[in-house]
Amino acid sequence: MPNSINDFKTDYPESAYIPYISPLIDEIIEFHKTAESGFSEKTKFIKNYQNLNTLAEIANTLPQGKIYVDVWATWCGPCKAEFAHKKELKTLLQKNGIQILYISVDRDQDSIQWKNMVKFYNLEGFHVRANKELNAELRKIFDRQGSISIPWYILMDSNGEILKKHASRPSQINELEKEISEK
Repeated sequence: MPNSINDFKTDYPESAYIPYISPLIDEIIEFHKTAESGFSEKTKFIKNYQNLNTLAEIANTLPQGKIYVDVWATWCGPCKAEFAHKKELKTLLQKNGIQILYISVDRDQDSIQWKNMVKFYNLEGFHVRANKELNAELRKIFDRQGSISIPWYILMDSNGEILKKHASRPSQINELEKEISEK
């Protein structure tokens, strides 16, 4: 695709469409460059996450303390839009001694895409991709007749006890700060 765009720019250098397509192609090129790089040392995939079936099992693998859970997927536009607020979120969570856990609800066959998105958005924190059992537990917790809406955020403790089932989004940082101070 980038080669096709470069050919288009060469063949039609005065095209009025170039300013519109260039930013989109630049993002795709950046994504592929990032996908070829390594992970940040602050990005941690929980060992044997494929065998963890509940939030409590995952929480037991993490250091003690509160956990902010971000349930997302690579195909979810609103999920990815929330990543734009990760800097403010990181500051708030660090100030309150809270760690972040990203749970992807992507399918098994999307594992490479999931890891590439983690790199592209530089999602520092702990990561798991939900297996069938964890996905079922999440749907039960969300409590909407077996479905969930993402992005979805949860505040829980290190035993997996849910402190706030529907915590505020990173884009709602002031509301989230209030919720954290209440728990």
